[in-house]
Amino acid sequence: YHTEGQGVYNGVQPYSLNQISIPWGGGLEWLPDEDVRVGVCAMFRKTFTDYLDDVSGKYAPKTLLLEKFGSKSVALAYRGNLVPGGNTQYPEEGTPRGNPSNKDVYYFFGAYLKFRFNLIIGAIDDRKTEYDGVRYDCPKW
Repeated sequence: YHTEGQGVYNGVQPYSLNQISIPWGGGLEWLPDEDVRVGVCAMFRKTFTDYLDDVSGKYAPKTLLLEKFGSKSVALAYRGNLVPGGNTQYPEEGTPRGNPSNKDVYYFFGAYLKFRFNLIIGAIDDRKTEYDGVRYDCPKW
């Protein structure tokens, strides 16, 4: 939405919609039963852009955004009026909107429960095999 006037204001170039991130994280998994797994994980992603949230540089003039990109660009450029007690006036041109020296990061946490259903009807269980009349089972944990 060109909320900082990318492409038409003060030499601000449009940013790419595709970016690379470096994943880092880990998790723990418990096996209370052969067919049940319970786990938790935490992941952190380092990005090389400051536009993940579309906030980085300075405010472009409201009239320029309205003329070139429409009212949606203006509405998304300044949202302080949506915060209780926030300023309802659009900031002056050149007011800092973000900090371009700090790139964006994101993280998430998760928990999961996995079940393995052995519903093979009319076939040999995939964990057991028979050779020459001798049955070999998978090892027990």
